[in-house]
Amino acid sequence: MEYEVYYKLNDRTDMYYVSFSQKKLSNEDILYSIKKELIKYLNLTSGEKLEIISINRIR
Repeated sequence: MEYEVYYKLNDRTDMYYVSFSQKKLSNEDILYSIKKELIKYLNLTSGEKLEIISINRIR
């Protein structure tokens, strides 16, 4: 499953794509996993504010 994620980081909005091989994930698992992926991808520190704006399943 692939998701298109819009997020806001320090007043800047951007988009990120993420894929999961497991098909039976709860909404909470998906949100948690996306946040972890974004933190890793963006190499965030604790002082930066990350906000998930929307998550859209595309496949």
